[in-house]
Amino acid sequence: MKPFFIVILAMAAACSKSNLDLTPQQVTDKVTGKWKVTYFFDDKDETSHFTGYTFEFKSGGTLVAEHSSKGTFTGSWSNEDKSSKHGPKLIITISGNEEMEELSDDWEIIVMNDTRMELRDDNKTKTEEVHFEKL
Repeated sequence: MKPFFIVILAMAAACSKSNLDLTPQQVTDKVTGKWKVTYFFDDKDETSHFTGYTFEFKSGGTLVAEHSSKGTFTGSWSNEDKSSKHGPKLIITISGNEEMEELSDDWEIIVMNDTRMELRDDNKTKTEEVHFEKL
């Protein structure tokens, strides 16, 4: 049982370290492009609220969310180099409807690579998480 525990700890450390090592420029390079929400949790699974949306994170900090029947919403994004226990943050600010309001937050970057982003709210009083997949 001990070797299994050590493997799990090593894997967790490797995942966290890779995100701690992301520079603001690396975050910008990875986030720029079109994405869709594959998971959204705000005290319960609310992923279905984002079905049909595409999110384009443009260079320069503009964020455009589009839905064929709900319209287009424009906001902004930025990244913050301040250290948290998980490393850099992605700050999303967008409004227009309830779904967009839920995305507006300071998100800790849990996983970020060329095809996937996993973000967690830095608010410790409730659980909120969003996952994006690159289109």
